[in-house]
Amino acid sequence: MPTTSNRIKELRANLGKTIQEIAEKTGIKKSTIGSYETRGINPNAEKAQILADYFNVSVDYLLGNTDMPVRYNGVQDADLDWIIKTYIQANESEKEFIKSAIKLVGDRHDLNE
Repeated sequence: MPTTSNRIKELRANLGKTIQEIAEKTGIKKSTIGSYETRGINPNAEKAQILADYFNVSVDYLLGNTDMPVRYNGVQDADLDWIIKTYIQANESEKEFIKSAIKLVGDRHDLNE
């Protein structure tokens, strides 16, 4: 599992932001964010939520507890929940394959009506 340090660096790099820019937007001190990235210090609950909100990911993803970046609380149907989680975690080519399969089933369903 990735560490919080890796996740924050990765999310920041993906946005092309500096530590200073994130500090200005979140109100978290530049030195504090730097310590998360370089010293492996984990943010407290409040700061973790602020950063998760800024990066639009779940706190669990930010802290390295899950590989699912989006906030998803699940659904009652276990099979549907599995499909959604699989899609969320898929890479782009896998997502295209999943969408094609769903479209194929949908098209077959339309033919039977």
